[in-house]
Amino acid sequence: MTNSVKSLYWTKADAPYYNNYMKADELIIYADMDGTALSDWSRGPIVPEENLRALESFVAQGGLFSVASGRQYPDIMDFFPEGLICAPVVCGNGAIVYSPRDKKVVREILLPKEFRREVLELCEKRTELVLAAADEYGIYQVRTGDGHPAPDGLLSRYITQEDFLTGPYVKACYILPDPALMQGVEEATALFASYGLVTAARSSSIYLEIIRRDVSKAAGIAYAREYIGAGERKLACIGDYFNDYEMLKSADIAACPSNAAQGIKDICDIVTCSNDEGAIARLITALCGE
Repeated sequence: MTNSVKSLYWTKADAPYYNNYMKADELIIYADMDGTALSDWSRGPIVPEENLRALESFVAQGGLFSVASGRQYPDIMDFFPEGLICAPVVCGNGAIVYSPRDKKVVREILLPKEFRREVLELCEKRTELVLAAADEYGIYQVRTGDGHPAPDGLLSRYITQEDFLTGPYVKACYILPDPALMQGVEEATALFASYGLVTAARSSSIYLEIIRRDVSKAAGIAYAREYIGAGERKLACIGDYFNDYEMLKSADIAACPSNAAQGIKDICDIVTCSNDEGAIARLITALCGE
């Protein structure tokens, strides 16, 4: 990061991030989805209209925009008009890189099978846990323990334990019924013999997401930038939770919405408005003066 100045609630009247506003064609922006690009679930979720308008202008002026998310690309692409995402999408917290231009996955890193076995063993012991798994197309609930559904009907598709062990899954996620269980689940997972092969990060107070250790949003973005030859552009990233930490630390300009976790605010150059109010639009204003 190149500037230690932090600002809350940037507006067009604020001083620009640099001494002069940047041109859109000098920038590539990567945004997290839930809690950042998207509104709260109580409103849909949707991409706020402020974000869509700002991104349309940004892309029309030569800016590059894409998403780095725990979601998968078919779901991500449905939220945005065609052409608005114009750089490879980083999915599954970095395990998948999808090129909209070429309409294909250009990078895929699967979960180690040793770890999958130990995850199932833990879920059989701790039946209150819901286990989800993601491939390049979607997210599914693994039938474990008592087989109770994920909260809020979040997952409607199921896979068997055998499928989880053998299929092309890139991410696992514990869904907890109570945030107070998080520390105990983290500690139990850290005792796995295979734990050195993976990394775990909280993506909300009840979600603990696990990917292979050499996978991260930051690594996925680095691969995506090289794939399209955008390494010379300044990288601005915006996210709200701890699975965004490495992405934000690796960015030239790190930003977060005002609803971000405090530990994320602490490492960001810019704190914008909330995700419901158009956090990406406010970031573009801060950088480009749009």
